[in-house]
Amino acid sequence: GGMLKEMLYVLDAAMNQGTEMDQRVAYQLALAVLADDTDEGLLRMMHVAVKSFVPNKQPRSHLEDTVEGVSVVLKLLGSLDKKLNGGMVFQRKERKKKKKKA
Repeated sequence: GGMLKEMLYVLDAAMNQGTEMDQRVAYQLALAVLADDTDEGLLRMMHVAVKSFVPNKQPRSHLEDTVEGVSVVLKLLGSLDKKLNGGMVFQRKERKKKKKKA
């Protein structure tokens, strides 16, 4: 959790305060990492980490790092959406429809 959080902070800093080249690279990295909405993507991984937290077995700092990481990810998504002029769209997965019994 802690290392991922620090990496996200570096990405955020490069995207917002870096040189033009840093910003371009950070933008490409952020798109690659954050736009992956598959089951193996970063958002899904963080969701699972928060949901599977076991207070008796894991330190509170782990949950704090994860929640802080989620905050940075949301900030990065906001920055990406702004750069894309509101063009960042995530599609919902279609749920399997239950067949009605006749």
